[in-house]
Amino acid sequence: MSTIRRFAGPLAAVAAAGYCIEGAVVVRAPQPEHGWHASGYVVEVAFALALAASIPLAALLRARLAGAGFAAMLVSALASIVAGGDALGPLFLAGVLASIAGLALLAVSAVRHRAESRWLGPVLVAGFVVSIALGDHGGGIVLGAVWAAAIPAFRDPEPAAAFTLAG
Repeated sequence: MSTIRRFAGPLAAVAAAGYCIEGAVVVRAPQPEHGWHASGYVVEVAFALALAASIPLAALLRARLAGAGFAAMLVSALASIVAGGDALGPLFLAGVLASIAGLALLAVSAVRHRAESRWLGPVLVAGFVVSIALGDHGGGIVLGAVWAAAIPAFRDPEPAAAFTLAG
């Protein structure tokens, strides 16, 4: 059993918690682009932890494009933490677009191949898109809830067996 597979459930829980914390703090104290206070750093650190946990899960699901998108957003988040405000915006946008495309491909593949956990791909992409649409009004909480709902699927000994993405 690979290390990623062994820790997939806990990684999904970390992703869920990170996105929920980010979303809950932003609802209460929206994060400005620059000149962050303590809450801005909490938001970005929680988001970075969630992204770091999401990357190996995307690899496990063979959703390489989504994983690359999460990695690009993580680099932007880390640069933002160092800068104390939004940094590398174009890289962040590219990461968002790659993540959406990768999760959409995952969803299509899972449904097309009638995978046992075929609900996982569509739920992840829908949650990601809804979280973006909601933004500071609970988007992170929605994304965290989606990752929390996915935890049982990652407890499957072979969650990637349900998906056959080649890219």
